[in-house]
Amino acid sequence: MDTRALVITALAKEVRRTPEEVSEAQSLDALGIESLDMVSVIMSLEDALNIHISDRDLYNVESLDDLITLVERTKAEHDAVQ
Repeated sequence: MDTRALVITALAKEVRRTPEEVSEAQSLDALGIESLDMVSVIMSLEDALNIHISDRDLYNVESLDDLITLVERTKAEHDAVQ
């Protein structure tokens, strides 16, 4: 599963929807993601991808697309170090 699909699946699972019901353009607020939900999603992604996402980086994440971009960038940076 690619990173984009992994992020969509993790977020959809948290909000009890199918990945097809989730649009990348949707804001996290519109999806019903609250802070504790986000913690759960981030922990799941960190475990699955063996990465660490800082709280500071999450500060500007407002949409699913923002989250996908952040996770892809963090993974690329992690892979480059390896």
